[in-house]
Amino acid sequence: MRKQQSAILGDQLKAEWLPLLHKDQDDCTILKRTPWVGAKSLLGKLTQQLDGLHRLDLLTWHNATVPPEEIWVKIGGDKGGGTFKQVFQIANVCRPNAQRNTVVVVLFPADDVTGNLKIALQQHGVEVSELQTCQWKNKALRVFIFGDYEYLCRIYGITGASGRHSCLWCTCTKEEMRTPQAQRESQPRDLTSMERDLAKFMDDGGRLPHAKFYNNVISQPLFNVPIDQVCPPGLHISLGLYLKHFNAFERECHLIDKQVSMLATTPQQDFSPAFKSASAQYRKALQLEEEAAGLGDSASILMEHLPTVADEHHARIYQTAISQHLEEKNKLMREADHLRSSASFEVGDGPIARQLDDTLQKFRVCRQAYHGKSFVGNHVHRCSREENVDMLTGSMVDTVKRICPQLQEQALATAKKHNTLFRLFGVCHRQYNTAEMVTKEQIDALDDTIKAYLSFFRSNFPDETVPPKMHLLEDHVVPFMRRWGVGLGFLGEQGVESVHARLNEIKVNVRGLPDELQVLRSVMVTHWVQTRPGAK
Repeated sequence: MRKQQSAILGDQLKAEWLPLLHKDQDDCTILKRTPWVGAKSLLGKLTQQLDGLHRLDLLTWHNATVPPEEIWVKIGGDKGGGTFKQVFQIANVCRPNAQRNTVVVVLFPADDVTGNLKIALQQHGVEVSELQTCQWKNKALRVFIFGDYEYLCRIYGITGASGRHSCLWCTCTKEEMRTPQAQRESQPRDLTSMERDLAKFMDDGGRLPHAKFYNNVISQPLFNVPIDQVCPPGLHISLGLYLKHFNAFERECHLIDKQVSMLATTPQQDFSPAFKSASAQYRKALQLEEEAAGLGDSASILMEHLPTVADEHHARIYQTAISQHLEEKNKLMREADHLRSSASFEVGDGPIARQLDDTLQKFRVCRQAYHGKSFVGNHVHRCSREENVDMLTGSMVDTVKRICPQLQEQALATAKKHNTLFRLFGVCHRQYNTAEMVTKEQIDALDDTIKAYLSFFRSNFPDETVPPKMHLLEDHVVPFMRRWGVGLGFLGEQGVESVHARLNEIKVNVRGLPDELQVLRSVMVTHWVQTRPGAK
């Protein structure tokens, strides 16, 4: 084992303490001495992996999807299991997303906020940019970037999903995203245009409240990798959109619950003004909560960048803006709470909405209670199967028939509408998240399905918002797949998710070391041994 470690590590691993941002017990941002472990040379570690794969004849060019003169390298990061991991994956293998092909090159226990990424990935960012001019055995290295959407926005220096120009790939505004793609025009982003926007932003004083005037570009990209080599986050697109549609279905079930509760009190009578008032109040509360969440996101962005402000004048501007955002957010939340208190019960407390979770459990899906009742990747796969879509929407109709037959027609109409939406989304999800090579015909079919999905959504849910992830699906997924000939699952973020659990398993077995830095280094050493080419 020691010989293996010596051969793999050589002089490639570096361990040190860095000042990184953390939240204290009062939820305030503080600088804290934090252990950091990483590769001394990204190119050196990548070359070691390539040499090992070459020696074992494990490299492939996927039937010429990868040009024979190129090596495709995926680079990305994610926070999970208490630590942030920056990783690379070599795409010229049979299973690029396999755990054994996911090599961690930076590891630290802190959030992946902008300030931390700038400090912890400083050397790594320079090396990623330089990789694109390097060769291995006369083959050019082509770098692709992957990660969840928040990570990608921080890496490329835009404010993110809460900004007016929230898309990393184009300058489309949130208002424009509501319009079908064929009826609008937006300018694609590239590194040059983003550099121009940043220069204008800085000339205006670098004030975050003014970022919207400069396409929301607020800092230099950490990686100089072209935007068309950034993979849209297919897994997180699916997670976000499925949760959005499920929540909409749950809200409609809740509205039926409210009707059921009133009809149970006054059977066979028309809906009373009290019911109409309660429903209107509930919708208003949801709207206020969405506005409050947007203000909270804006305040978080300002707080992330506050430690990097150079002078007291701009620091006071930031602090004033943060206080105003939080004050308005709290005001909106108080209004929403008052409206909710007027309603008779919360979402999920009524029999119609409650049975949705009961049905989910029948196909082994249990939502994360402490994470906004969100889903994970495998959940979306299961929930999007047509037989499970039918079970979910059908169970709602069956429950209404049983407890309030007079609302059966309304329940059928609601179920039919959401069944069609879930099915259309499910087809899109399966087609773009494939980890296989894709043909022109397959991409054309996906393009048609996305158009049908968005058309149905806009026609049947006119009051629903079009979030940035839906815009990514509508505008940028198909062009990326046409450009590179693979599904998002091939070049996307799916593989890094499994590394979190594995590194925590390794850490459990680390004993007898004096401090966190030595523990983190030991975890990285074991991980590198386990991910060497040919490891069992």
